[in-house]
Amino acid sequence: MNPESGPRIRDLSVLAQIHDSRPFRGPGKPTYDWAMPNERLHAHVWGDGSRTALLLHGQFGDGLMWWEIAPRIATLGYRVIAPDLPGHGRSPRDPQATVESTVEGLVKLCPAPEIAIGQSLGGLILARSAERLKVQRAVFVDVPLRLPPARPRDETNQLLAEVKAQRTLKWLRRERPHWNDRDCEIEAEAVEMFDVTTALSLVGSLRGMEHPPPSGIRSLAILPMPSEHVAPGDVAQLNNLGVEVREIPGAGHTVWYGHVDEFLHALDGWI
Repeated sequence: MNPESGPRIRDLSVLAQIHDSRPFRGPGKPTYDWAMPNERLHAHVWGDGSRTALLLHGQFGDGLMWWEIAPRIATLGYRVIAPDLPGHGRSPRDPQATVESTVEGLVKLCPAPEIAIGQSLGGLILARSAERLKVQRAVFVDVPLRLPPARPRDETNQLLAEVKAQRTLKWLRRERPHWNDRDCEIEAEAVEMFDVTTALSLVGSLRGMEHPPPSGIRSLAILPMPSEHVAPGDVAQLNNLGVEVREIPGAGHTVWYGHVDEFLHALDGWI
């Protein structure tokens, strides 16, 4: 696929190298994938609407985590862009990655999206980038308001390596029974590509700080009920900041896995 024969790319500040998505069977396959010329970020794209939606995944995942959500948003007239964050998916490894360098890449990748949705790590990055991205509406999916200071690097490196080794397809199917098979397969494929060194640098640049949704941007928080990452006191803080909070009983940290219809219902009035 090339820019002449493929779907037209609108409102991009850089040209893209367009190519087929990685092997993906069944429904939910992206319309196409593309990479920035400097290869800073790789992205999956669904649809070719006149509006733009930016979806940011969490740690250990990649942009294909949105395989059931992105096509549904695309049917509403959006071009949906779901990048692989640094060290995740097909985006390159970067031992010096920071939230600032990631935000710089996102601004070039997807300037002025009508809506941006970030889950976990993606939501933390969205909180830091929403104003620069000129987002009209922001949705934070089970995103903590703060991260504790970093542990010793060797300890964190070992922890991430252990989690990466643990999250096999067999383990996911056993430990995440409410996920469907495709969810498990995508997560297992993503964790194989996950780079511990990049994650240490990127997440380390976010630690020891508060990450509230930015003021002046209409914001929604979607939480599982109960949430292990957003305490009741944090919900009150979100309300005080003017953030609307919607909860999905029984959902997990990746809220839409196993609860696609409930998640889309929570987005009613926002997309």
